[in-house]
Amino acid sequence: MIERTVSLTNSGGFPFRVDIRLPEGRGTCPVVIVCHGFKGFKDFAFFPYTSQKLCERGFAVITMNFSGNGIGDDPVNFTELEKFEQNTIGQELADVEVVIEEISTGGLLGASGDPQRLGIMGHSRGGCTAIIKASLDSRLQCLVTWASPAAVGGYSETVLRQWKEQGRYNFVNARTKQDMFVNYAYVEDIEANRERYSLDLAVSRLAIPYLIVHGTNDEAVSVEAARRLHGYAKTGQAELALVEGGTHTFGTKHPFESSTPALEQAIDSTAAWFQERLS
Repeated sequence: MIERTVSLTNSGGFPFRVDIRLPEGRGTCPVVIVCHGFKGFKDFAFFPYTSQKLCERGFAVITMNFSGNGIGDDPVNFTELEKFEQNTIGQELADVEVVIEEISTGGLLGASGDPQRLGIMGHSRGGCTAIIKASLDSRLQCLVTWASPAAVGGYSETVLRQWKEQGRYNFVNARTKQDMFVNYAYVEDIEANRERYSLDLAVSRLAIPYLIVHGTNDEAVSVEAARRLHGYAKTGQAELALVEGGTHTFGTKHPFESSTPALEQAIDSTAAWFQERLS
């Protein structure tokens, strides 16, 4: 396996890093882009392990940091909270666009990645971003989400009122105990793109196969969200893969210590889905 990290810059001038993993001796490979969720990052918990396992199955894997995820030179600690504060769904979509463009032109993978066999997967809120991008971009041929919500936003009226009045809202990180503020511009971006970011509409207009992976014991996003996403899809367009007993991180934690049966099931389902549809 060949591994390297490179820096990219989105259309707004925001830099971000991506990890590239390439199988050795495989020639031109299908490509999978991996998107993390809210308060996540490319080196969080199961992401490196999952990316390695997908690479072992024959994929060129791009695991990305979003430019507004709060991670800077330190790959595992939130040291750029001012960037986290300014992030929006629109900015995440711009990040993904840069990655796809770099793959399509050969600038990121060269002859090692096949832009005609391109899939995307996202965990938690990264699943929302992946769904929206997949519904809008014909260069993507396959979609997988892990533990994705069924709607973007969904905040209570109380939270939205406080958010607007204060101009920002604090999403305290339960793991690091850090205050992680998000500007009200995040909400304004959603409101300005209500139809574009509507996951029921996005899933209903998907023209590519979609696998929905979700743990039945997900404590952060109810498994009902997976069923709702499946219900939004056209008949035969999506498949639901429930992981019995799986939590939001499929039984793993950060720092990553070891895999779990739930994570292995999620990886196996995902790899098989991509292999069948990107081969």
